[in-house]
Amino acid sequence: MLWTEGEPQVLEPPSPGDYMIATDVNSKGTVLGATMDADWHARPWLYSKGTFRYLEVPAGLQAISVMALNERGDVVGNGFDSVTGYWAPVVWPAGRTPLRLPADIGSRAVDINDAGVVVGSVATEHGATGLVWKRWDAKGSPLTGTAGARVEPIAIAGNYVTGDQDLNGVYTGTLWTTQNRVIVSYPHRLDAVNTAGDVAYFDDEVRTIVSRRDGTQYVIDTPGENSVKHLFEPGGTYDAAGNREYLVGRAVVWSGCSS
Repeated sequence: MLWTEGEPQVLEPPSPGDYMIATDVNSKGTVLGATMDADWHARPWLYSKGTFRYLEVPAGLQAISVMALNERGDVVGNGFDSVTGYWAPVVWPAGRTPLRLPADIGSRAVDINDAGVVVGSVATEHGATGLVWKRWDAKGSPLTGTAGARVEPIAIAGNYVTGDQDLNGVYTGTLWTTQNRVIVSYPHRLDAVNTAGDVAYFDDEVRTIVSRRDGTQYVIDTPGENSVKHLFEPGGTYDAAGNREYLVGRAVVWSGCSS
């Protein structure tokens, strides 16, 4: 489903499967998604202005999983390498010919910003280390946290990265810069980030809190359980988009919360 100015549109790829999912959308209305067959083999696609275009599957990779789309139309995802037995990070520049990112075995990508910087992680014998690919022709640089903690990036916006640190089963949500500088950590998983470095999370009372970089906060306080998936930039028409569980689940955009 694609909503444009509040109007819903059902997306129907020309080769429907048993299951379809929309993964991401940009401000141009381009949608990233995938169609799954009965064996859960994914066929990723881009939708724009009434047209679906299937993404090319990189040679040697199977079980493609697309993760994110940026404003330029670059797509990031992962493909399963049957030779190594691990997933491998992939970028589709402008949604075209795929490029496998240089990476150690066990690396995966999760998100991409509008400049093409990719974040992900690599599994290690001690857990996981975050990665930031600032170039597509070189291995990602490490994103680290507390000594001994497992680091799993979740999202990137501008020069800010959010993710989880797991230290002996104790989780903290962390905001980094792409230069591997920890800005702040929270005792909660961070659900969204924008280019200003604002973050959204659930507090202990299951309220959705938006914390700004200047230290101020506001609550998205509407009935039900509100889960933020996207934070808009400060000063815009909307504050956030996500899901609201109140009797029934529905997609929601919030405005006027930060005033």
